[in-house]
Amino acid sequence: MLALVALVGVTFAPILDNGFIDVYDDGKYVTRNPDVQHGLDARSLSWAFTTTTASNWHPLTWVSHILDVSMSGLRPRGHHLQSVILHAIATALLFLALEKLTGHAGRSAAAAALFAVHPLRLESVAWVAERKDVLSGVFFMGTLWLYARYAESPRPRRMAAVALALAAGLMAKPMLVTAPLVLLLLDVWPLRRTATTTWRQLVVEKAPLFALSLASCALTIWAQSTHAVRSLEEFPVSVRIGNAIVSYAAYLGKTVWPAHLAVLYPHPGADLPAWKILAALLLLVALTAGAVVLRRSRPWLLAGWLWYAGMLVPVIGLVQVGQAGMADRYTYLPSIGLAMMLCWSVPATAGAAIAAGAAVLALAVGTWRQAPYWKDSVTLFTRAVEVTRDNGIAETNLGLALYESDDVPGAIRHGEEAIRILPGFASARSNLGVALADAGRFDEALAQYHRAIELDPSDPDVYNNLGTTYYRSHRFDEAIAAFRDALARRPGHASAQYNLGTALAAKGDFPAAAEALREAVRLDPGNPSAHANLASVLLAIGDVEGARREIDAMRALGKEPSASLLRKLAAP
Repeated sequence: MLALVALVGVTFAPILDNGFIDVYDDGKYVTRNPDVQHGLDARSLSWAFTTTTASNWHPLTWVSHILDVSMSGLRPRGHHLQSVILHAIATALLFLALEKLTGHAGRSAAAAALFAVHPLRLESVAWVAERKDVLSGVFFMGTLWLYARYAESPRPRRMAAVALALAAGLMAKPMLVTAPLVLLLLDVWPLRRTATTTWRQLVVEKAPLFALSLASCALTIWAQSTHAVRSLEEFPVSVRIGNAIVSYAAYLGKTVWPAHLAVLYPHPGADLPAWKILAALLLLVALTAGAVVLRRSRPWLLAGWLWYAGMLVPVIGLVQVGQAGMADRYTYLPSIGLAMMLCWSVPATAGAAIAAGAAVLALAVGTWRQAPYWKDSVTLFTRAVEVTRDNGIAETNLGLALYESDDVPGAIRHGEEAIRILPGFASARSNLGVALADAGRFDEALAQYHRAIELDPSDPDVYNNLGTTYYRSHRFDEAIAAFRDALARRPGHASAQYNLGTALAAKGDFPAAAEALREAVRLDPGNPSAHANLASVLLAIGDVEGARREIDAMRALGKEPSASLLRKLAAP
């Protein structure tokens, strides 16, 4: 077991030097999330258990990020280290669970090692925003071990422990909704409980687990229904089924030959050729039929295959969330089924052990070599653009990453490529508008924002960007209206609130500006510019003591006020 932990540590060591992927969810989860940065207390815990930020309800994942910020601040190394540690714990628990379930230490170690170091694991471990994968993995492996213990001597207290572990896993990531079905598979093999217990009894004993999964499904649908789930008009049922069939086969292909991996694979939409869908379907039917035929002599084949196929169902795209067609991280837990199929099929010989060791080493080297692609947002999305075709989402994020690296021409170039590929993608147009505005091309920027609003009038960030460009064009009334539109769509939008106060001050409406900036400070007390602008506005309306408090708040954040602000404060 210690060897497995060491293997994980060595394989994933390169990611400790990587940064955050700010433009693709790390900002949402950590670096631009004031609630996470607030620190662990009653307020942040309440937020973690009630928020649907990032279109999910996963309170334990939020708590883990809050703890990381409390311990490491915004230094990425600490966040990456925590993910590596959790993945190592998950690997060790998987070994213990498989050994307890099957009684085969060697095969269990081989399966755990294949799971641990496969390059498809890199996305889950290297991406801070995917903390939910490794955290839920720890609880899932714990659920397996506790269930093996329950199967030895079924008692209510032991089933309660299984339910508690599953509940914790679901609160880390709802991917575990299929876990009760996995436990039913384990009843068939390797536990062979079906020989002494009826199917009805096996299902009834797991009623609390199925109830937890149903509750998690309901919470997930609620969390994702507002913005993340795509409509049937955008992705018709036939398109979803075709992509799901091809994705099942594609994941198998990447498991066997993990090359040309990308953080994001574009959804093919209606462009999938019929021959590809048919070929994938024939492969899946053949593998399923083979596992069924061999179910008596090699029962692990059917158990492992159904594990793989069943655990992918929530993320296979039948309920389409976002724009991606598939993602490496979705294989984190389903891949265990494939590892079991392989490791229990190979003869227990010295030659097989050497071959298994060589395979693990090759996979570990592949993961180690892939890790630098996760260095930062520009590197990651440059790689995604290189190894995929017509990847509009990757082009969008690469443009945004280049913009944040002060490469405005590059941001415009990739933003224009993004809207060539996805002319109906509102966020791409909004991001392009920001880059165009920075280049002084205000009219073109405004045109992109207005088109983005036509495509998606619900996104507050587009209105915020629109207002910023109006402000820079000295069109203050239009800027104020745009910022208010942003706040109408997201009342707690700290940036829009700050921008509104700034625009009101520029127009000369200091009482309204003070009110808006007080709210901005409340929403994001760590923004020194908000404190500075509020201090200036308070001086304008004669509140010198209030201004002094805001300057003190700035200094507490490590920022000194400008000389002009201090002169105003010192003026009689």
